[in-house]
Amino acid sequence: MAYDDRCKYFECRIVKVQDGDSVIVDINQGFSDWKHNQQLRLMGIDTNETRRGGGRDLEDVHHGKLAKAYLRGLLEVGEVYVVQTHKKEKGKYGRWLATLWKGRTNVNKLMIKKHLAVAYHGQSKKDVMGEHRQCIAKLKQLGKWEK
Repeated sequence: MAYDDRCKYFECRIVKVQDGDSVIVDINQGFSDWKHNQQLRLMGIDTNETRRGGGRDLEDVHHGKLAKAYLRGLLEVGEVYVVQTHKKEKGKYGRWLATLWKGRTNVNKLMIKKHLAVAYHGQSKKDVMGEHRQCIAKLKQLGKWEK
């Protein structure tokens, strides 16, 4: 029997928002079988980090903190959402790659729409740094840049 690599949907309970593109969840695998403390990387997006280093300046760090704060405000710890898996393997840092759904809202795409994340498909951080700068400029232009 061949492996079925189509998307799978599961209920998940938010345990912690780690940053703007990573969460820890408990996943309901069905029949009262829960997999606890699973690290998920929101697939297809990248947010700035919340600490300096790697060429990031204070604006980059602030942008990362805004993304994390927005995601924390959007998702409630202990609440159940839907997670959509895409691949049978984990990402390069050991996290499952997934899309997170809040009702009918694709959280991954929402982060991009809100200028808190950029599209990401495995390229280096240096390659997406310019796109993060464009998001920062857009937030400033919209009056949503506060320190």
